[in-house]
Amino acid sequence: MLVKKAFRFELMPKGGHIRRMKQSCGCARFVFNRALAYQKDLYESDKTSRFSYTRLADFLPAWKKEFPWLKDCHSQMLQQSLKDLGSAYRNFFSKRTGFPRFKRKGVRAKSGLNRSILDQGWYGFRRQLEYKLAWKGGILVAVTPQNTSRRCPECGYVSAENRQTQAEFRCVACGFEENADLVAAINILRAGLARIACEVNGAVMPSAVGTHRGDQGTCALVR
Repeated sequence: MLVKKAFRFELMPKGGHIRRMKQSCGCARFVFNRALAYQKDLYESDKTSRFSYTRLADFLPAWKKEFPWLKDCHSQMLQQSLKDLGSAYRNFFSKRTGFPRFKRKGVRAKSGLNRSILDQGWYGFRRQLEYKLAWKGGILVAVTPQNTSRRCPECGYVSAENRQTQAEFRCVACGFEENADLVAAINILRAGLARIACEVNGAVMPSAVGTHRGDQGTCALVR
């Protein structure tokens, strides 16, 4: 008679171990979602494409350069995230489960935005930014994203018609044209600088302040 035995151990991490575990989970989630977003985009452009762990694993070095905080996580964990995604696809094609879904953590994805970033969980991403900036002697300023991709950085006009496509921005008021993501980045930066200036001066910042070309504020995010 074969007797099977199992042992159960309870881990009780403290302090730095807890932070490291959360950090690793956030990195693994990010890689899973970024790979899933890539697979979905690839399939939209080529219906004959298939999941390839090798192809995705080849992206990891480039992703670590683009997002240096991924280097803080063991490479095996990031590779395992890709293997988990592969298992999710196999289960889907075997009709055992539904289509692979983005992993979330307390956030809801906004339609039309980059799912690979949003679904990674802004909590983990923001925590990494706060940690890195604090280590460098900087600060993190949260900015309300409303209309940041619809407001013209040249004249300040806000309209949904300014962004007819996901990638292109063209102001219907003044004709200013630019990449939509760059426009959002400009508006977010100006809003952040304006918020810092208002906090330093003890003033209350209106919601639109800091998103026009003429609005100015000075601060050092990283000293």
